[in-house]
Amino acid sequence: MKTILHRCRVTVLPALAVSLMACAAAHAVPLRVMAIGDSITAGYTDNPNWTVDFEFGYRSRLYQRLTTAGYDIQMVGSSTEPWVSMFPGDPSRGGTYTPPLDLRPLGQDHHRGYGGVAAPFVLSRIADSAAGPGWLTVDDPDVILLHIGTNGQLTAELDQLLDMITTTRPATEVLVAQIIPKRTYNASIVSYNTFLEGRILPKYQARGARVTLVDHYTPFLVNPTDPTTIRTSYFATGNHPNKSGYERMADIWFDAIQSLPERSVGDYNADGQVDAADYSAWRNAAGTPGATLPNRDPALAGAIGPADYDAWRLAYGAPAASQAVPEPAAAVLLVVSLGGWWAARRGR
Repeated sequence: MKTILHRCRVTVLPALAVSLMACAAAHAVPLRVMAIGDSITAGYTDNPNWTVDFEFGYRSRLYQRLTTAGYDIQMVGSSTEPWVSMFPGDPSRGGTYTPPLDLRPLGQDHHRGYGGVAAPFVLSRIADSAAGPGWLTVDDPDVILLHIGTNGQLTAELDQLLDMITTTRPATEVLVAQIIPKRTYNASIVSYNTFLEGRILPKYQARGARVTLVDHYTPFLVNPTDPTTIRTSYFATGNHPNKSGYERMADIWFDAIQSLPERSVGDYNADGQVDAADYSAWRNAAGTPGATLPNRDPALAGAIGPADYDAWRLAYGAPAASQAVPEPAAAVLLVVSLGGWWAARRGR
């Protein structure tokens, strides 16, 4: 099964007793995919009539394509829409209709799509607060598919949202959509998408954040060079795609996920290899309040410490997440001084 990030579960063990066999024997847990957005993420069509079949929006085809390609995935999120919604209409038509690929019995009808919302709604719920744990804590995503902006092209709030996600979850891959058009040309959407490409993406690329821009607008055009030539056959209503439109979105998301680099736990300097340079990155971050590391084992939380060192040692020398080779003898020298160095670091 394919994964983007190998989640090798580790425990804090005496350094000399750590064995590479522990990581080699560990299996990759499912890739946790969280789709975030509005009614398009939920999969609405021509509600409240629902004469256009509900098929989970882009999510059913995306699930099918990912699993067929060999990915072990788990869709995550707790939205009940459109089955239970503030909007009238019944996608099951009184229980007489079942989608051809029903994600419910598969345990895959999970998402964070809510009809009518914009970025501020997501921003107010995705992080932990006095009201309780936020979506990131509850859903624990490895990959976020963010399609937001149809109900308001709020660039400042989107920027805040991405800043919060990438700061608190630096190991999560965030795929941000240049959103689909409406059936009738809307210049504000074009401006919004242009802002994402020209301002938002460069900002987060400069930080080294795992933010990828995904163009959903151009594939919905008859003429890719003319943003006004919208392919109206992709729409059930003014805002919502039909089956063809949602399938197109699924294919776009699939290609974007396929293009993500494979990450290796312990690659703390994010250069594609787990090697001695990552020890330096760990050493510089260990014990420093608020410090983060890319490619940290998702099983670990809190301050950077000995468990992160053990995760690095287990993966030392592995060029890819699925591989592990014996660590070079030079690494043993690092072990000898670890105990005293860590005690001194903690005593600062």
